[in-house]
Amino acid sequence: MAIHVIRNLLKNSEAFHVARAADRPPEPGQWPLSPTQVDGLYAALYFLRRHGDDMLMAEQKA
Repeated sequence: MAIHVIRNLLKNSEAFHVARAADRPPEPGQWPLSPTQVDGLYAALYFLRRHGDDMLMAEQKA
């Protein structure tokens, strides 16, 4: 579930930037994230996926 939340945060931020570039007002729920925040969220996705993969492998061994 956390992966989906992070993906939605990134998607909403990207949509905000696309709307601003097209001189359109952003939709409700769209807001900009700083580059540092975006990098942090991508790092969180990486580690969540890795942890999930490790858990799956451990479950398969059992």
